[in-house]
Amino acid sequence: MFLAGLIFSSTLQMATDKSKTLGANVIGAVAGGLLQNVSFLFGLKSLLLMAAACYAGSALFSGLLKTRGLAASEGTGQRA
Repeated sequence: MFLAGLIFSSTLQMATDKSKTLGANVIGAVAGGLLQNVSFLFGLKSLLLMAAACYAGSALFSGLLKTRGLAASEGTGQRA
């Protein structure tokens, strides 16, 4: 929890749109709480699989945003 707080506070400090950053953090906390409750029903092994799926989805989504951002900047002649 301590390291997560440090990461979030440094990310919030660097963010240009602080309200979106805070909103994303709240959504992540709610999703994490829901996944924890699901683990009570299906067990800890299912929680590990769901966490792995969330991290994989996050990595894919992040990569998709980066490629779209690069494609958009190439059309305008600006660098990302």
